[in-house]
Amino acid sequence: MKDPGTAGLATWASTICGEAIPAEGVLPIGGSGNSRVYRVETSGKPLALKHYHRHEGDPRDRQGTEFAAFQVLRAGGITCVPEPVAMDRRLGTALYSFLEGVPLAEGARDSDVRQAVAFLQALQELARRVDLGAHAPASFARFTLEDLLSNLALRRNLLGDRPPEPSLAPEYLQLQVFLDRQFEPALGAFARQAAGAFGPTGILEVGSQTFGPSDFAFHNAIRQPEGTVAFFDFEYFGREDPVKIIADFILHPRPKLQEGLKALFRTLALEAFPGHQVLEARLDLLSPLFGLSWCLIILNEFTPAGLARRQFALGAEGVTARRELLARKLAMARELLNHLQHHPQADPWPPAP
Repeated sequence: MKDPGTAGLATWASTICGEAIPAEGVLPIGGSGNSRVYRVETSGKPLALKHYHRHEGDPRDRQGTEFAAFQVLRAGGITCVPEPVAMDRRLGTALYSFLEGVPLAEGARDSDVRQAVAFLQALQELARRVDLGAHAPASFARFTLEDLLSNLALRRNLLGDRPPEPSLAPEYLQLQVFLDRQFEPALGAFARQAAGAFGPTGILEVGSQTFGPSDFAFHNAIRQPEGTVAFFDFEYFGREDPVKIIADFILHPRPKLQEGLKALFRTLALEAFPGHQVLEARLDLLSPLFGLSWCLIILNEFTPAGLARRQFALGAEGVTARRELLARKLAMARELLNHLQHHPQADPWPPAP
């Protein structure tokens, strides 16, 4: 996919909006590991333009998934997500309503947590009103223990490649030491602990599943001027295990929430789904394995695809910056694994006192 550049994005937005939008009216406002995001100034309300990264090693249709997710949620009466406007597969672009407000990267409070749980309840209610089985699973959804362990093995194996350049060899050596001496023994212990977590049939049936964004935490949320919280970034949306949604919110390394907020989320989220006691027991059994998955996600920059996405979204980085990044990510993975082994029910990323 050829990069259309800001001028090309402005031309496409002009066609969709029916008015001339100059290149300077398409303002970059940041990017994630998978995309670039722009604010498009129009004669009316601003729009958000998202330019999706495509990588030959990642066959998932993140653009189509996200656009369709917002269509499904909006049609189901859920308005705390962007409204989809237009999509162009050739350019890898999409236009959405722009979410005005303050990012919840920091400063989240009790009321925000309650709104996050209310959003999960709305997703659950929508899942009960539609034919949930007709929808694809979320990208990282796993409905059997075997699938979960297979996915962990796949992710772990992606980290076994040699460094892309000799200067990074020390970091990759430290990675292998961590995987062999710490990660693998923990994986075996946590897998034995999780036996039976998917019930007597060994599979989480569709009736016990829900809709989920698959990357649900406050780093993908904005508090709007009127105080309501809106959620975005649904590139991996689909059918999901409620336990995984709850565990991911608690395990996600950013943003760091004030003390007690993740505990509040855990309590309220468990109550938001049917079968509270069964759900809580499954959460206790599976959280360590989901945590190991987060260890590997944190280490994503060690994979070729992870490097390519970072360079696309944030620009090329020098060798020194790359080495510092890898060292920092490895330290985070070690910290999380230590937490999973000693304090599995607590917030692994509390803010500094």
